[in-house]
Amino acid sequence: MNLNGVAQEQIPIKSVISSLPKGSEKASESNMKNMGLTDPRYSVIRSDSKVGELYKIGNTLVKINAVSGKVGETHLEDTKNSSDGTSIRSRPAFYKSEIKYINDYKIWIMQAEYDRTDIGSILTLAVNKTNNKVVSVAISYYK
Repeated sequence: MNLNGVAQEQIPIKSVISSLPKGSEKASESNMKNMGLTDPRYSVIRSDSKVGELYKIGNTLVKINAVSGKVGETHLEDTKNSSDGTSIRSRPAFYKSEIKYINDYKIWIMQAEYDRTDIGSILTLAVNKTNNKVVSVAISYYK
């Protein structure tokens, strides 16, 4: 997925959605539950969340959400630190969390996989330069 334009000054959710691979289809709540990728212990996609756009790509779920509202300048760092602390307690078999700069935009990317489940998760958050728009892309997949 192209994260190039994720944190522009306007919320580009339509452009993020348009960059999904061919074969992507809008997922329903029943798709989400039937796929079994929403276990709250391991997945970044919750079945009880009604916000965002949900897509099915093969055996993968992708949820895209955009919000407006002022966040602190250290929002991504704070989110990363919180996630890193949680991972210490939950002990995933694989965990990677980093903040990257792509086209001068700060993006946090986290990936986690657990031995206790076949589910893996990727979560990305991007904040625009004025810290008033956030785009998140959550991915749950079978390892």
